[in-house]
Amino acid sequence: MYVAIVFWSYWEALGNPLASALIQALATGHLLTLVDDAFGVQRTAEERQQAMFDLLHPDSTEACQLGCTDSEKGIAVRQVVYLGTIPLTVYKLPTGEYVLGIGSVTESIKKGHDRYWDFLDSKSLQALSCKGWRNSPKTTIPVPG
Repeated sequence: MYVAIVFWSYWEALGNPLASALIQALATGHLLTLVDDAFGVQRTAEERQQAMFDLLHPDSTEACQLGCTDSEKGIAVRQVVYLGTIPLTVYKLPTGEYVLGIGSVTESIKKGHDRYWDFLDSKSLQALSCKGWRNSPKTTIPVPG
């Protein structure tokens, strides 16, 4: 989710009100609650705090999420959650980590898929923390069915 957060932050700084709403939902933990509820995940207060920290401070597994081979990830479970009227496609990996679908990341703020890749290729300060991710091999996340 880290790259989505950085992408939304970039557009929030440019005055996109939908991006502002998504960042607010992340900051307050509302989006994490919606996603946890969709997957039936219950967390203690300490686990919730750690999950919020993990979303905002990626580690080596975050960079791997869309760069790993399918066999390294196993099968993911797909859910669509609604933040108000904004649909977000979320995948829960076998590791318990969440990945947002790129389509829902861009469509949630009324931007096309190409804007996501343009952002990652840009020289903006926000995109710098995502540079390694852009060059990782892209794979699909396998889901049942």
